[in-house]
Amino acid sequence: MMAATRAWSPLTFRGGLGRRTVLRFILWGALAVAVLGPLPASGKQKQPPPTTPSARTAQPVVTSDALALLESRAPDNVRKMLQSNTAAISRDKLEARLLEELREEADAAAASRPPATSLSSSSVSHERIIYVTSIGGIYHTSRHEEILAALRTNLESPWVEKLIMLTDKGWAATLRPTQRKLPKLKIEVFHEQPTYKDLFTSANAAAHPGQLIMVANSDIELSNLTFVCLDKSQFNKPLMYVLTRHPHPSCPKESGGGANPQLPKNLCTDKFGGAFLSTADAFLTSAPVPQDVLDLIDHVQNRLGAENRLVHFFRSQGRYRILDPCFDMPVYHRHCSQERAKSAQLGSGRIDGHARSTWARHRLPNCSIVDL
Repeated sequence: MMAATRAWSPLTFRGGLGRRTVLRFILWGALAVAVLGPLPASGKQKQPPPTTPSARTAQPVVTSDALALLESRAPDNVRKMLQSNTAAISRDKLEARLLEELREEADAAAASRPPATSLSSSSVSHERIIYVTSIGGIYHTSRHEEILAALRTNLESPWVEKLIMLTDKGWAATLRPTQRKLPKLKIEVFHEQPTYKDLFTSANAAAHPGQLIMVANSDIELSNLTFVCLDKSQFNKPLMYVLTRHPHPSCPKESGGGANPQLPKNLCTDKFGGAFLSTADAFLTSAPVPQDVLDLIDHVQNRLGAENRLVHFFRSQGRYRILDPCFDMPVYHRHCSQERAKSAQLGSGRIDGHARSTWARHRLPNCSIVDL
């Protein structure tokens, strides 16, 4: 049982705007309001309106001011759609257009950075993964919306079979409408901040033996390139991929090194003091993680040295091989807002102590997602 004094707190995250990117952020804001609604003030949330086609069509999604902003910045084809629906834009139509924009953007990114060598279906497993993350506490609107955007992107990933969110009551109420629309989202309510043991335990319970599981920070965003070069057969022996994040393309400066201005912009590809930093925002391995390892990682995410401590015990107790293929398995840090939970670590030292670990960058065979 977790200590009663460990209260939820906002997590500390360390993970040229094009026309599509601007549109994407604007539409996400409107979609978040329409589908998820604002954060509940007292832990309670109004019941959603009836979901009949007529009710959905009649419900306004954006205000007149937001509509004007969308019209001024949207491409011509989207602007025509908006102008023809000035009275009310149905959430279904807005969501459909947004998904189309996202798919087009993903296809364009894949075409611009193809793997150096074509990959045969026999060498790469396309089995879907179990993805686990957590969120809790109260954020300002901009931070709240970008966490929701990362969540939605990961839910839409064809590589994710199930996304498990460990969260508090307030966020659970906010996420229920999304869960009804996307059943692959599973919500587990915690009264205090979950630990890495809790996260991997939830992944173990949801996965079948040998299935790949990923635990990540809530502002980490997958892309259509993340698992392209993944070969599941490599996980027949104890192996963990620890993935260092890339800055988010929409805000590379703000989402790069994080709160420390001395850190390089891209923690994956750029060196610091002549060497790559050992940082991690996502962990990929196969289920089940042994109980003796779980018992040693009963600590929360947002503490200095938390990832190093986790890696140390996977390596020393579980005899896992630790590799960081962040060049070929890019994950992105969606943290464009300036909000950071500085109080989460005030007065607390590092928790890795003697358990500090380092790990090397690793290139996957026949793959070149990010060039050196």
